[in-house]
Amino acid sequence: MKATPLLEMYRLKLSKGGTLLFDGLNMTLKPGTIICVRGRNGVGKTTLLKVAALIENVEEGEVVILGLKTSKINPQTKAMLRLKTIGYVPQEGGLIDELTLKENIELPLKLQGLSRRTIEERVEEIAEILEIKHILNRKPWEVSGGQRMRAAIARAIAKNPKILLLDEPTASLDEQGVQALHRLLPEMVAGGAGIIVTTADPEEPLLCMEDYTLNKVLISRQP
Repeated sequence: MKATPLLEMYRLKLSKGGTLLFDGLNMTLKPGTIICVRGRNGVGKTTLLKVAALIENVEEGEVVILGLKTSKINPQTKAMLRLKTIGYVPQEGGLIDELTLKENIELPLKLQGLSRRTIEERVEEIAEILEIKHILNRKPWEVSGGQRMRAAIARAIAKNPKILLLDEPTASLDEQGVQALHRLLPEMVAGGAGIIVTTADPEEPLLCMEDYTLNKVLISRQP
């Protein structure tokens, strides 16, 4: 039996500031797949992930999550779908400065209504993998940029998302974080998750199963 794609984007069209970013863009993310999207700054990589994360809308086209056409659902259903299905890590991490790293990681788990024990177990497990256990009680502005990004990745991964979206993660990660990420991603896809990673570096060695350059549409870099 054929597995339902985790994410499908059909014929996307979107302009920003008078610049056409997408013109008939298509993408299918299947379970157990890592897709890399490369392109220079300003080409629309961040916008593409925001569209995939149901944060930003397009002028034309459709985004389908687990077979559900998201243009047909109300904002509350869309927010719940995002909470339960998608882990999104923006370039700057997106942590809340007023909360500790631990509280940041816990927040989406609490919103899902998980038990205190489950939350504690997940936070401890992911914090150990990303080597941030010793700084969990600090606030984002009290740690390094690389540690902040590791905490942001921990927050996204702790809720076991089916879809993980990483916007140029290695640009802000330290070496420890890059190594941890390269350990984590294969484990996630082995469990059936799908991952999209963006980068501005055309030669960055990423764990791509599908590799594309973004230029209004996705152009395969593979023969």
